[in-house]
Amino acid sequence: AVCDSLLESLIGVLQPYMQQTQEDWNVRMLQNKIIQEFSDPFFSVKQAFCDIPVNKDHLRRKFKAVLGMPPVEYLTSLRIQQAKHLLSQEGMDISEVAYQCGFCDPLYFSRVFRKKTGVAPSAWKKQSNRGIHTLHWNYLCFISSLSVRIFIRLLNVQSLLHLTELARLSLS
Repeated sequence: AVCDSLLESLIGVLQPYMQQTQEDWNVRMLQNKIIQEFSDPFFSVKQAFCDIPVNKDHLRRKFKAVLGMPPVEYLTSLRIQQAKHLLSQEGMDISEVAYQCGFCDPLYFSRVFRKKTGVAPSAWKKQSNRGIHTLHWNYLCFISSLSVRIFIRLLNVQSLLHLTELARLSLS
């Protein structure tokens, strides 16, 4: 009885991942590429599209439908989240933060940062050094859930379900 309930729970957790289409897989591939490369100042979403052999406009629309924003905005969002984190740490000036977050030009970084957050990087740095801003809990949850999704994708879900079915039959 315990094994059956454990197997049912496992199948319930894995079921949504089995129903993902090739389109969803392509979106995840693009998302993972952006996450891996966002700190590279020479990386562009256009470059990431080249690695995925599907229609770029369709993939862009699907990405927005799944993640709620276009790929370029997602890239900028990751860079700004990392910048917030780095600015809250001691010992890094704004130029260093800009370069580490994938911006070639600190002035451009400042404009983008101000547009996305409503404050200049220097103001954010001053406020965070006083403890007003911290790394957002949502960002940590996002990274954690992404890690779980990648791990589950690495498993061969079909083989896992086959093994659970064999285990269920052997317990019967």
